Amino acid sequence: GTAWSSLATTNLTARTMTVGGGNQSAAILAGGDTNSGGNWGTSPSSVCQTWTPSSFTTVNSLNVATWGAGGGTPSTAIVCCGTYSAIDTNQTYNGDTWTTEAESYPSGSRDQAADGNAQDAFFVGGYDGSYTADTYSWNGVSWTGGSPNPDGAVSVQEGSACGQLANFSFFSVSTATGTANFYDGTTWTLSPADTNYGRRSACGGDNSYFFKANTDDNSGNTEYFNGSTFTTSGSMATAVRSGGNGANI
Repeated sequence: GTAWSSLATTNLTARTMTVGGGNQSAAILAGGDTNSGGNWGTSPSSVCQTWTPSSFTTVNSLNVATWGAGGGTPSTAIVCCGTYSAIDTNQTYNGDTWTTEAESYPSGSRDQAADGNAQDAFFVGGYDGSYTADTYSWNGVSWTGGSPNPDGAVSVQEGSACGQLANFSFFSVSTATGTANFYDGTTWTLSPADTNYGRRSACGGDNSYFFKANTDDNSGNTEYFNGSTFTTSGSMATAVRSGGNGANI
């Protein structure tokens, strides 16, 4: 909670745009893209790896290779959509195997901002030929449309998100500062304070307490929110951008 440390990358498969979730003791990374530069998204990966406090372990692969959006933990996770084909596949994880759910994502799109797990997830925005403000929640069985994103049509490339349906936080700012949007399952509201680092950041937590890392300037800057104010914290050991949330880094 004070300083950043670089952790071992033992057995980690290098790729971009993975879906992730968890914490420093137990986390999951799934999918992504193996293209080393340019045209990211054209070489989707099915690799899934979990993190313990010392190393990464490769576990059962996704049924459909993809990058997209989602979140979760090593025992319950969700990955939806992705690739330039904008597929709508919805895959959930139970700690052992991936299941391709019968009900696909309602809008075949990519680049949503999302977080949650296999039983409770929330997705915002995305791209399906044009940017969309649509939102959808997942309850473990089916999808339900929600109130449109108040920032309008965006993709996760311009923002980040964390939380679940009833306590969701979404950041979509085109400049260095902006305001976080909170969702309670029905209504969007603005946070009571400005965030210093929003565009293409990574975050984890919910709308009462969350931590955000980095921004589009690739500076490694971080901050946390305690329910009323944003406070700048220590810089990351290694700066990244568009890292992910859900604690999609």
